[in-house]
Amino acid sequence: QILRLYRQKLYAPCPAGKTASARLHECVPIDSDGRIRLDDWEMRYDVQEETTRRMRQATEQNLATTTDLDGYRRDFMQAHGFDLPGVDYSADINIL
Repeated sequence: QILRLYRQKLYAPCPAGKTASARLHECVPIDSDGRIRLDDWEMRYDVQEETTRRMRQATEQNLATTTDLDGYRRDFMQAHGFDLPGVDYSADINIL
């Protein structure tokens, strides 16, 4: 959700000519209470229904086929600066 906050909410394309202060008030999608919502996808009825259906089917034995655990793990690692393509994590570095 943090990536979506930046990519699709805070830094989403805004009509040309908007100032920085106008950007926050006119270009960032907010709800009726003035909040930036990041749960709009998750809270959709169809997503809730599908999630409930899949969670009822998931067991320890079929977790790899009923979920995207590898995708979740990859996204989590990459959001925190790890498991990025093209990075040699075994390379020596000089921190000074």
